[in-house]
Amino acid sequence: PEPEVEMAANMLVAMGAKIRGHGTATVEIEGVPTLHGVDFSIIPDRLEAGTYLLAGCATHGDVRVTNAVPRHLDSLIAKLREMGMDVTADAESGIRARSAGELRATNVQAVPYPGFATDLHPPMAAALTQAAGISATPGSWARASSSVATPPRPRTSRSRAAWTLRSGWAAAR
Repeated sequence: PEPEVEMAANMLVAMGAKIRGHGTATVEIEGVPTLHGVDFSIIPDRLEAGTYLLAGCATHGDVRVTNAVPRHLDSLIAKLREMGMDVTADAESGIRARSAGELRATNVQAVPYPGFATDLHPPMAAALTQAAGISATPGSWARASSSVATPPRPRTSRSRAAWTLRSGWAAAR
């Protein structure tokens, strides 16, 4: 299951819910008369983090998303590397993606978690407009197969961005 579903189940259990099997394909929930309050830390939003990483890719920039959970974005990290981005990721410092030269075309297909998230297809399509070659991003988000084609071309000027993100806020530098 998606990390957000498992996190919600963990929070509900901490509040007194009777849930078994969360984190597996079969979840059993038994009703309880009341739930109680709890202090609980939610996980970082992987789709928000992925969108910022793809914005950095599209602008040939340098983006660090702190507090992101790399294992929640394994498929995106693999695609960014396939496209030619230099990506470093660890649980303590988050994920950093920076331009390492020309972007390469790639194909992206939405599949259930831990695969590539459907919600990341639109920002990926935007990033692929900057890649040399033909990339395919078929998916339900477009209601039809689509492709992005950009011929290889010399770039004399590039839009560059460098961001550090904390708790969903971006600071351009």
